[in-house]
Amino acid sequence: WLIGFITFWYPGAAILTRTRFRPWHIFSGLTIFIMAICTAETGLVSKAQFLSLTLGDEALMIKMIGLTVLLFGISVGLCVSSNDNDGPL
Repeated sequence: WLIGFITFWYPGAAILTRTRFRPWHIFSGLTIFIMAICTAETGLVSKAQFLSLTLGDEALMIKMIGLTVLLFGISVGLCVSSNDNDGPL
C-alpha cells in the first residue's frame, strides 16, 4: 500500500516509474481483492456450518449473499483484466 501510495498519489513520481510499476500495482491489488473475497466466502461457510443451516430462510440468505459476493468478485476481476493499458496513469 505504501509503495502504491508513493508511486501513484505523490505528485513528484516520474511517469516512467509509474508506467513500470502499474502492472505490479494492478496485480497486487487484484490479489488482495481475491483474498478478501475468499475470506468472505470462507466466513459465510463457517457460519452456516456453525449454525447447522441446511434448509430455511437463513440458509437461503447465506447462499444468496455468498453468490452475490462471488459474482461481485468475478465482475471486478473481469473489469480489471479487460482494462486497456493506454489509459491515464
